Amino acid sequence: MAAVARDLNIGTELLWRWERRVAEKGEEHLYDIGEREPDPKAQEKRRASKQQRRITELERLVGRQQLEIRFLAKALRRVEELRPRKNDDGAAASSKR
Repeated sequence: MAAVARDLNIGTELLWRWERRVAEKGEEHLYDIGEREPDPKAQEKRRASKQQRRITELERLVGRQQLEIRFLAKALRRVEELRPRKNDDGAAASSKR
């Protein structure tokens, strides 16, 4: 810790506080360290960026689900094509030997 603090030219106490903050609240809570007043524009930009990442993640998920739906629909059609047809009396047709 001391070597890192020296490299960054900061006190070890400050570095310990940062480490504790990350452990307790997560890395995203470090971004406003050192700011006397939170910058509303920076906060809004981070929030918009986080929302855009979430939208992108959800779009990928929807795309994967669409692929699965198409695959399953195609598989169901194929199973129905291969299923033996019923006779007029409602009984299943006998299989060909």
